[in-house]
Amino acid sequence: LSKLPSEAHFWGRSNPYTLKNWREGPDLASVEGCIALKTDMDEFLKQQSKDDEVGLVLLQGLSSTDWAASLSVNTLSAGIIAEALSKTAVAQDRQLSVSLIGSLASYCGRKMPYATAKSALVGLMHSLNNAFSPNVRANLIVPGAFPSAMTADWSDEKAREIGRGTFRRRLSQPGEVVAAIEFATKNNYIVDSVINMSGQRIF
Repeated sequence: LSKLPSEAHFWGRSNPYTLKNWREGPDLASVEGCIALKTDMDEFLKQQSKDDEVGLVLLQGLSSTDWAASLSVNTLSAGIIAEALSKTAVAQDRQLSVSLIGSLASYCGRKMPYATAKSALVGLMHSLNNAFSPNVRANLIVPGAFPSAMTADWSDEKAREIGRGTFRRRLSQPGEVVAAIEFATKNNYIVDSVINMSGQRIF
């Protein structure tokens, strides 16, 4: 959750990039964990100045063949958090930007539970915009593969092979994904849009 323009706060299971203003978040594989994080983030939002637009970036992800865990982490947590903070934005008459993070698995059908859970974010995006406009605008960013905890178990050869199939002949970089998030967050005329960052590769 970032308060524009320069101050950002992060919740997560770990902090590999030693981010400033990072807080350890609960396990999102359970409903209780989703609700606990929603409550913490909602309280944070209520403490912010109503004059500032706040950007909510839901960068959670679990690539798993476990249906319950995949739906809880990738769909349920996003829905619970985004809906709660959107209701607060309307109650406070403030502006909230929501950036959902999808996956190419939704297009190529890899790992059925994961692909299904990430595909549901399209419906969540449309629903947030329909229910909470004009206070809330939501967008969906679909990144290609980039170095992260989800690709940490890839061999060098697998990473090179997937990278060679993209327009730039390499994997995406975290900074490029961040730039897309910033674009969607800061441009308040971008709404209900799916931003494709696949690098022209569906694998």
